[in-house]
Amino acid sequence: MIILRIVFIAFVLWIAMRLVRRLMQGGRGEKSLDSYRGKMVACDICGVYLPESDAVARADGRVSCGRH
Repeated sequence: MIILRIVFIAFVLWIAMRLVRRLMQGGRGEKSLDSYRGKMVACDICGVYLPESDAVARADGRVSCGRH
């Protein structure tokens, strides 16, 4: 029974440390979302979404990711 308590306390401390670390860093995911502000388009051949600035406009008006 004591081992279960130790494991539980260790788990709670681990979660608390992760939350504190995330708060101190200001949130990882928010920075990456804010760094890109642009339209995403889908490749007409494979369907992969990519930034419009990276897309290749083809002669027939379709958009390509450039890998085809």
